[in-house]
Amino acid sequence: MKPTSLRHAVALVGAILCTSLAVAACGGSQPSGAGALKIAQYPGSLISFPARVAQAEGIFAKHHLNVSLIDVSGGPDANAAVVSGSADIQLNSMDNLMLARAQGQDMVAVSGNTTTPIFSVVVNNKFKGVTHSGKFPEAITALKGAKIGVTQRGASVELVMRYLLSKAGLNPDKDVTFVGVGAPPTAVPALQHGTIDAVVAFEPMQTQAVSIGKYATNVFDLRTNDLPTELKDLDWDYNQWAALKSNVDRKQQTFKDFQAAMKETYDFIADPANFNTLVDVGLKAIANDKTLVTEMLKSNLNSFGFRINQQKVENTSNFLLNFDKIKTPVAYNDIVDPGAR
Repeated sequence: MKPTSLRHAVALVGAILCTSLAVAACGGSQPSGAGALKIAQYPGSLISFPARVAQAEGIFAKHHLNVSLIDVSGGPDANAAVVSGSADIQLNSMDNLMLARAQGQDMVAVSGNTTTPIFSVVVNNKFKGVTHSGKFPEAITALKGAKIGVTQRGASVELVMRYLLSKAGLNPDKDVTFVGVGAPPTAVPALQHGTIDAVVAFEPMQTQAVSIGKYATNVFDLRTNDLPTELKDLDWDYNQWAALKSNVDRKQQTFKDFQAAMKETYDFIADPANFNTLVDVGLKAIANDKTLVTEMLKSNLNSFGFRINQQKVENTSNFLLNFDKIKTPVAYNDIVDPGAR
């Protein structure tokens, strides 16, 4: 063999050996694409904050996950993304997950997220029906004739608002008009500039419009601990990270890694020592306004958690049954993955 050919052969063997060692070091027994997850979330919203923290602080990477965050406007889009395969995991409300199951989509919640109600009804101060009592049903009946903003038509926020209107004695199809205004970055300007009179708000909408902007009033807050008896079915966990069970079964290790990452993320969020870091993440993920982000996080960080509460799942099922949206109760063990119980 000529010297040049010999050098080429040695180089080739070396390259093959290095490649083999690299594959072994990276866990070469895993199939291509293992650990890759596409997650549908809501831009500029506090409810999506844990995923942004896990991404920014390297928690996903620590648990061998390659995560892509996909922006969606509301629950229907998030669910459609998972069903179509354009996302593996969605952030969605428990009622939407139950409705999806009723339509034959085998959704399961794989991680909790918020552990308390998140919505309130926020009304532009220029609207004739704005009230300051905070009482039910007066605060809701005063909305007759209002244009009410929701993320998307048919989303959980609309279903909750329809429930409130019905319980208050109004007809949701005749006494108000629902308008799809998207996630907080588009919903807040719509409220401020009068495109809508009111919005079913979730953070940072309340802080932006009421506490900071002062152009709107929080007329009825579901986040309170003393909901009227007739509204107890609205005491939910509200949103969870969910996926198709077939996908969870097919990618068991990846989803276990996701659950471990989310557990660590919620522990990170709960640790007061990390507050300044969380503010820095919030400035990039939610709003470039330190006063807003600081105030919002101080008021809301205790609302996150990994475990999904059985009673609150049953409350959601009862809500849908009483509102004639499903025909049979949804069992906790059917809709919550064992790893999140």
